[in-house]
Amino acid sequence: MTIGDSILLGILQGITEFLPVSSSGHLAVAQQIMNVSQPGVNFEIAVHLGTLLSIFVVLGKDLRDVIMNLTSPQNQRLILFVFIGTLPAAVFGLTMKSEISALSEYLPAVGAGFFVSALFLFLMRFATSISLKMNSTKAIILGFAQAAALLAGISRSGMTISSARLMGIESKEAFRFSFFLAIPAILGSGILLLKDLSTEVVASDNILIMITGALAAFVVGIGALQILRKFLIRGKLHWLGFYCLTMGIISFLI
Repeated sequence: MTIGDSILLGILQGITEFLPVSSSGHLAVAQQIMNVSQPGVNFEIAVHLGTLLSIFVVLGKDLRDVIMNLTSPQNQRLILFVFIGTLPAAVFGLTMKSEISALSEYLPAVGAGFFVSALFLFLMRFATSISLKMNSTKAIILGFAQAAALLAGISRSGMTISSARLMGIESKEAFRFSFFLAIPAILGSGILLLKDLSTEVVASDNILIMITGALAAFVVGIGALQILRKFLIRGKLHWLGFYCLTMGIISFLI
């Protein structure tokens, strides 16, 4: 992989990690088209770190408010709901890691995942405008929605935001909770990869590839989050369903 490839894949990760179009699905398709492979798990950890930092930047105020007011019942409930919502992905990720990895390398399965993402985005067109509160039942449902996105082609943000909206949660809160839920998910996947970290690769010239990929994912991720929030608030997110539908067809054709 060249520096140019790492920047391109970092940009792709930054855009698709947050826009509801599946980062894992796009990386699988891109690597097939570009005929490149990532330099081990080190690159994956680097771009995960880049996207995680972009969440801290965009949701910095919300995160500070929660941390500075941990005794608030509202914030304590939020932390509990995030914990509950994290459990399904943690269980499936730990117990079915090899099966998930195998499916992520099988492009027809990736294509099917894109079709699922498209379906949920289209369903958002019918989301109600009522503003219901988050509760433990909704949190666990969103947790299973996030767990489904362990499969390449299924968008994590698309599944959680669309599911939240279909349950009557208003757009701003759906966005906020989706990316609060993303923090332990992204952090956890990075931690799981750490056991496979190669010190030999880190010590080699590939460290520059990792840095450029992470920086690209970080910078582009900030912009992608801002765009997603605007699209969601304006009620236009369902249009991205056509894009996911197209990516699904491409996955079957290549």
